[in-house]
Amino acid sequence: RGVTKRAGSARGVTKRGGSARGVTKRAGSARGVTKRGGSARGVTKRAGSARGVTKRGGSARGVTKRAGSARGVTKRGGSARGVTKRAGSARGVTKRGGSARGVTKRAGSARGVTKRGGSARGVTKRAGSARGVTKRGGSARGVTKRAGSARGVTKRGGSARGVTKRAGSARGVTKRGGSARGVTKRAGSARGVTKRGGSARGVTK
Repeated sequence: RGVTKRAGSARGVTKRGGSARGVTKRAGSARGVTKRGGSARGVTKRAGSARGVTKRGGSARGVTKRAGSARGVTKRGGSARGVTKRAGSARGVTKRGGSARGVTKRAGSARGVTKRGGSARGVTKRAGSARGVTKRGGSARGVTKRAGSARGVTKRGGSARGVTKRAGSARGVTKRGGSARGVTKRAGSARGVTKRGGSARGVTK
């Protein structure tokens, strides 16, 4: 159940493959992926047509610099549902804005956000009260250094549902671990993972 270079048949994966349901450089045909591709449902530089993606594109549902028109995105844009500097009008965003549902410094009022704020549903340093977040916090539903109690997180923790170095026990994670449901280098045994492993359901090397 770990995300390592070779998981074999572990993690309820019947087919053979270098990695099963893991985030590695090559996942092969394992992980319920029928089509061929360098990466299937993984976060690598090239996902190809695998991962249920029909259209061509440099990256499909991946986190790369250019996603193209793949990933069910009809409109043109530098990045569609990707994590880049400019998402344009793609990704089902009607209003104008520097970034729409993207991870940039300023999202403006785009992305169906009514209230004012530096970032709306974006991953920036300060999201304010925008993005349907009632409680105060440095970041709400964002990926920053400190999310506080915002984002429907009751327990205390350095980061709640965010992608930071330490998530603590927040985010519905009972067991201790360096990162819980986060994207860090070491996830430990947290996140409903019983077996030991360098990374559990995380996006690491």
